[in-house]
Amino acid sequence: MDKAIKAAQAFFATKYGKALAALLLLGAIIAYAHHRGVESTSAKFTAQVQQLKQQLADAAATPAPVSPQCREEQGAEAGTAERLKQAETAKAALEKKVKDYEKQLGHRPAKAGGFVLSPADARSLQNIR
Repeated sequence: MDKAIKAAQAFFATKYGKALAALLLLGAIIAYAHHRGVESTSAKFTAQVQQLKQQLADAAATPAPVSPQCREEQGAEAGTAERLKQAETAKAALEKKVKDYEKQLGHRPAKAGGFVLSPADARSLQNIR
């Protein structure tokens, strides 16, 4: 063991040994400073992080209040949906009346090689509502 210590002392007495020792010491100082900086920064913000986490949890737990404007929009959407449903029902009823009238006209015999509507037929078509 004595030989190893003497060899190390001889190595560190050289120019390369001194440079290596200086680099090792510098690396240790940088690592220690970095560790202390990270540790102090995380400790400094720990209370704020906990407070923000609590605020987020509280905000997620409570439902958002519904503004009067949102209620009006929901009411308007419900009214629009009802009117749309009524319009679709009326459209379906009208289409059924037109198809029924087409069937009725289709059963009439053709006059002189063509199909011509009489004025009464035209009025009947206009009166479909």
